[in-house]
Amino acid sequence: MTTYSNHYKFQLMNAKINLTSDVLIAILMNDSFEFDADTHSTLADVTANQLPTYNGYVQDFHTFTTPTLVEDDVNNKGTFTCDDLTIAAKEIDDNTGIGPIGSYIIVDTTTTDNTVIANINFTTDITIINTTRLKLRNIALNLI
Repeated sequence: MTTYSNHYKFQLMNAKINLTSDVLIAILMNDSFEFDADTHSTLADVTANQLPTYNGYVQDFHTFTTPTLVEDDVNNKGTFTCDDLTIAAKEIDDNTGIGPIGSYIIVDTTTTDNTVIANINFTTDITIINTTRLKLRNIALNLI
């Protein structure tokens, strides 16, 4: 389930965010994190629950590429999409993998405050073990 931060909506209305040219990253959140659209506005607000750099995951490093905006007049919405993003677990520190992961957050690092755009909550917690990968697919943000 995707939940947008209220701060993102405000920043978008004030033309502080450009989804096609800004640098957007994914950060993995631990399994105890509970997203609050009112208070989780910036990276600083959520960083305490971000997974640590460990076993192949690197904090604030995983960047979305090839952003595209589409006007959908049939369904009355605008859609942002980008390429799939893969995060691979490696046996760097030990063999426990990465996780458990409860969700990931999309952050705009081009804004002066590192605006949190959205939280995408997995239906079940995920752990990426050893040399396996987490692939974030079909990434789409819809503005209705």
